[in-house]
Amino acid sequence: MPQKKNDKPIILAISSDHHAGSTVGLCPPVFNLDDGGTYKASAAQRWLWRCWLEFAQNVQDTAKRHGTGYTAILNGDVIEGNHHHTVQVVSNNETTQMRIAEAVLSPLLEDADAAYFVRGTPAHVGQQARLEERIAENWTNTVQDGDNYTRWHLPLDVNGTIFDIGHHGAIGRLPWTRANSVNRIAAQTIVGAHQSGAKCPNVVLRAHWHQYADSGPNFNGVRVIAMPAWQLVTGYVNKLQPGALADIGGLIFTCWPGGTYDLEVVRFRPKPTAPERMRS
Repeated sequence: MPQKKNDKPIILAISSDHHAGSTVGLCPPVFNLDDGGTYKASAAQRWLWRCWLEFAQNVQDTAKRHGTGYTAILNGDVIEGNHHHTVQVVSNNETTQMRIAEAVLSPLLEDADAAYFVRGTPAHVGQQARLEERIAENWTNTVQDGDNYTRWHLPLDVNGTIFDIGHHGAIGRLPWTRANSVNRIAAQTIVGAHQSGAKCPNVVLRAHWHQYADSGPNFNGVRVIAMPAWQLVTGYVNKLQPGALADIGGLIFTCWPGGTYDLEVVRFRPKPTAPERMRS
């Protein structure tokens, strides 16, 4: 729908599953450790960092193009934490991981008008998201939920478009089950809104599974999107599916007055490992 010249949209930059502190998560190229040592990001992490900077720049360019600012939404698992006896961490020191997370978020949050933090998985972010709470309270533009700096669930009315944002959602791991998963969530959302008498959201966002899927406009105006992540494949994923590739990226919504929106899905695809050559 054509917009009037004076109409200004609200820009949302939404990302999830950054897993700062993981050796396959987002990290600046060089990071100084607590005891004076230095962690140097791997080649794969440096590629991931360049993608992240490109996403942040894309957000800023979108806002500038429309003559407005933007709001950042972090949809859970900002930090890796110390979980399941993993050894794929830069450091088990929570303070070090938090500092990495703050450095990671800086390119996106420093210029944001506001920031919302949605709570991730307790195994990563601690019970009651205590690590994400501590990260979120360090940003002056964080929008609080009462006395808290994070929340489990984020319903938003953005220029008439209703968002329902949460970290956890059951998304199929297999390529042929992902569509079923987001379609199921869409149907559940419609039924739930009908039963409760609430207004049905237009956009439902879920994360956690690091796989992108989109129900599209198939469910009477309800669109469910499973978000890509900012962590490369872990040892656990390699155990389940050797050779799997991470789904990397974020979402940029341009929400116009009157309840319409444009969506840019910014995705990056790692290169698959080339087969080793053997010749007789």
